[in-house]
Amino acid sequence: MKMVQQANRTARNDAKNLARIIKRDGKRVGEVIKALQKADINVLHVTVDGNSYNVRLTGSRADLDVMFGVLRRAGLTPRERPQEKEQYYMTFWDFGAAFREYVWISFTSTSCKRVQVRTEVQEVPVYETVCEE
Repeated sequence: MKMVQQANRTARNDAKNLARIIKRDGKRVGEVIKALQKADINVLHVTVDGNSYNVRLTGSRADLDVMFGVLRRAGLTPRERPQEKEQYYMTFWDFGAAFREYVWISFTSTSCKRVQVRTEVQEVPVYETVCEE
């Protein structure tokens, strides 16, 4: 019975926390999403967890550059920069140093291609059927 009460208490706290985040950041994040879509960035989906909004995007390298501009004009600052020639970019974007509010951005490149980077030689065992008399 104690575990059920604890689970219910945790669920209520999580719901309150989500409501607080939606109330606090919903309008700003909504405006950012609209700006991204207006710039033709493919927004796959937006979710809310216990701490932040999570935004999943896809596009080309040029789309990543446009995304940076849109998010910076919205007042967001990235915690990390994208790595050169990586297919994925994921980091938190803060609403400024004075705020403890942030958005998780996950960007996947759609312009990756398969490239040969090396050649390997590998020894492979060869078998033959041998019959005994």
